Amino acid sequence: MLRRELKVNIKSLILWISIVSLMLIVVYLIYPTLMQNENIKMIDELIDIFPEEIINMFNMDIVSISSVYGWIKTEGYMFICLFGSIYSSILGANILWKEERDKTIEFLISKPVTRKQIVTSKILCGIIYIFAFNFIIFVVNMIGLLLSSQMIWNEFLLFSFAPLIIYYIIFFLSLLLSVVIRNTKSMIGISLALVFISYLLQIIGSISSSVKILKQISFFEFVSIRYLIENLHINYIYLIIAIIIITISLFIIYIEYNKKELV
Repeated sequence: MLRRELKVNIKSLILWISIVSLMLIVVYLIYPTLMQNENIKMIDELIDIFPEEIINMFNMDIVSISSVYGWIKTEGYMFICLFGSIYSSILGANILWKEERDKTIEFLISKPVTRKQIVTSKILCGIIYIFAFNFIIFVVNMIGLLLSSQMIWNEFLLFSFAPLIIYYIIFFLSLLLSVVIRNTKSMIGISLALVFISYLLQIIGSISSSVKILKQISFFEFVSIRYLIENLHINYIYLIIAIIIITISLFIIYIEYNKKELV
C-alpha cells in the first residue's frame, strides 16, 4: 500500500519542489548582482521611511536584507513556509479524497486490506513526502548559501527544519477535514483557506500591538523566524500544542474514516 501511495503522489511532489527550488535558485543567482553598494544604500534609505510596524513585520529591524542570507531569514523564510504549507494542505486534502473522487476506493476496499491500513499508508506517504520536500529545499538553500560564502550553521539548521512543525499541522488538519466534511468538492478550497487565513492572522497581528493576539493563534507563529533568531530554539509551548493538535487529529481521522460510507 505504501509503495503504491508513494508512486501515485510523486508527480505533485516533484512539481512543488521544482517550483520552490527554481525561485530560490533565481534569487541566489541575481541577488549578489542587485546588492551592490549603491543599491544597498538606496534600500537602507527606503527602509528608513517605512513605518516601524512594517519593518518589524518583516523582521528587518533585526536582520539586514543586504545579503542573500539576510533575505532568506526574512522574506525568503516566509516564502518557503507559505509554499510548503500550501503543498501540505493540498496533499492532506487530496490523499484520501481523490480515492473517492476517482472511484478507486472501490478497488482498494475490494482488496484484502483494512481501512486502517489504507489510512496508515496515506499518512506515512504524507509524512515522507513533506519531509522530502523540506529536505530538498534545505539542500538547495545550503548549496546557495555556501556558494555565497554566507552561513551560520546553528541558525540555518534551526530555521530549515522548524517549518516541518507547521507543515505537519496543516497536513493532518487538512486530512481530518477531508474525512469529516461531507461536501468533498470544496475540500481543496477549505484546506487552502486554512493556510491563507493563518498567514493573514500573523501578518495583521504583526502590524499593530493592539491586535497582537491574532498572530498568537496563527500556525505560522509556531515557527516564527523572529523567535528562532532571537532564541536559537523552537518555542516549546507551540511545539507541545502542535503535538497535541496532530495527535487529536490522528485519533479522529482513524475513528471517522472507519465509520465513513465509501461506496
